[in-house]
Amino acid sequence: MNFIDLHCHILPGIDDGPKTLKESLEMARIFEEAGYSHVVATPHAVPGTTWMPKPGEIRDLLAELKHAIAKEGTRLNVLPGREIALDPQISALIANSRVQTLAGTSYVLIELPFQRLLLGWEHVIFDVLSKGFAVLLAHPERCAQLTAKPHLCDQLIESGVYFQVNGTVFWDIMAARLRKWLSIWPPKDSFTAWPPTATMRKAEMPGRCDGRQKALKN
Repeated sequence: MNFIDLHCHILPGIDDGPKTLKESLEMARIFEEAGYSHVVATPHAVPGTTWMPKPGEIRDLLAELKHAIAKEGTRLNVLPGREIALDPQISALIANSRVQTLAGTSYVLIELPFQRLLLGWEHVIFDVLSKGFAVLLAHPERCAQLTAKPHLCDQLIESGVYFQVNGTVFWDIMAARLRKWLSIWPPKDSFTAWPPTATMRKAEMPGRCDGRQKALKN
């Protein structure tokens, strides 16, 4: 089975992803070994900061990485994209080709803030939708306002917005359920210990939201 990663910081030296081409190539090898055939490179786009590289710079880095991947014989196709911070300028940035959609499709990956959503955030998202784009929200489980008010998740989903939730959320939910199960199990010397506790962090997304995510259509 081939997998596709729509949100990947794989380009070297451009944001908080890999620092060197060597590290990017190691990521590509790991992706291939895990069964991925395509990943979309989504460097950050944060208006008003240094994380707003020009499209030409991204194209050059992508071409360099694709050439290096092919030279190594790794079978991974890396496609262009951006992770765009929630900002009133999003529609204008897309219209002026300052930022890229996911792999040249109509899907736009938008990153939410970690705490409160900006004033008028609904208008920003719906403005993008009204331009004919599909919105994919990156890791909404990190946004404190959404986790505190899960009805907002329902409203977004009903409006046609898609969620990209980090896989660790589902592992955390499974770990929480396992802890509950173990709490009623016979004495601890009768079973093998659970793997390292790093996998057992508290789930970040309320149950009402974690089961309602829409899968991105092909």
